[in-house]
Amino acid sequence: DLQRLSKWFAANSLSMNGGKCKCMYIGTNKRLTNCNPPRLTVNGVNIKTCDKYTYLGVVIDRQLNWKDQVKAVLGKLRRSLFMMKHVSPFISTSALCTLYNAIFLPHITYACTAWDTAPDQDLQKIQRMQHRAGKLILKAPYRTPSIEVLTRLGSVLLLTSMRILPAITSRSGC
Repeated sequence: DLQRLSKWFAANSLSMNGGKCKCMYIGTNKRLTNCNPPRLTVNGVNIKTCDKYTYLGVVIDRQLNWKDQVKAVLGKLRRSLFMMKHVSPFISTSALCTLYNAIFLPHITYACTAWDTAPDQDLQKIQRMQHRAGKLILKAPYRTPSIEVLTRLGSVLLLTSMRILPAITSRSGC
């Protein structure tokens, strides 16, 4: 198939840079250790294999367990919370809601249909970060129960069929 692809590129006056191409074999640990994958070459250049690859901001790993993607999202959420925490004394709750919707929520919802099959314990870490953001918006004490905060804001993180679907509507506090 790579030969046909190379011919198509040549026929259309395009070139494929084998040095920039990467290959990733996807499967379970058992299958990946038992298989002997072929060496792929394009125009005489060996294509490197990788264990994870970031494509359009989504980290895809060879077992599709999404741990690296969740880790990346958590890092972005921490940075967003840090910014929200430092501006919260100076702006109103409604402005914090706007900030939440602008800099926090997009990290959760971006490509979530692809990586919502992550293990529950990883998704719960994201849910805890969302609860922390809710407490920050309401300027509630640290020990405030998360369910109270979510009820007051009118937002809930559903962990059901679309397990990471934030239900934040215009009728909510944000």
